[in-house]
Amino acid sequence: MYLWCLLAKQIHLFPDKQSANADTSSSDFEFEDETGTITKYNGKETEVVIPLLIDGIAVKSIGDFAFSGCDKLTSITIPNSVTSIGGWAFGNCISLKSITIPDSVTSIGQKAVGYTYSNNIEKWEPIKDFTISGYSNSAAETYAKDNNFKFISLDAKEKFFKFDIKTGTITGYNGSAAEVVIPSEIDGATVKSIGE
Repeated sequence: MYLWCLLAKQIHLFPDKQSANADTSSSDFEFEDETGTITKYNGKETEVVIPLLIDGIAVKSIGDFAFSGCDKLTSITIPNSVTSIGGWAFGNCISLKSITIPDSVTSIGQKAVGYTYSNNIEKWEPIKDFTISGYSNSAAETYAKDNNFKFISLDAKEKFFKFDIKTGTITGYNGSAAEVVIPSEIDGATVKSIGE
């Protein structure tokens, strides 16, 4: 029954309702209450889940340079509440080789992800083989194409899920991808659970 996940190396969920991850404390973030913007990440984790709420306020934006220089960061999960990612937000995150951007994001700033600063030539350079996953016709796809990054469409991956639309339960997976992203919706219905 569990064989369908054996090939997956990494799974990302798009949390619609989420409290702060036990590994990523809300206190690790500097946060502007008025705008719902994370302005700085001060934690040391390699895998970060951005909480849906900080101090009861929805996280709507990742500000300019918010995660810049987090060179040990390997994985970031962005909730569906986020609508914008500021310029250089993940600049110099040299260990971050891919990112999944939810379709709630409608604005992505200059060199927001996939770039590192080269002191030798004094300019921002793209991270080799950087990959962006997202939905077709989204800000993620536009950003990937504009910056010549590999783009993986999550739309096509949804067809690999066996899904019970009545209960909102994923009952199986027929794909062979090494990285699997669980969508928040399939065929317009909210994903509520993953079956056995």
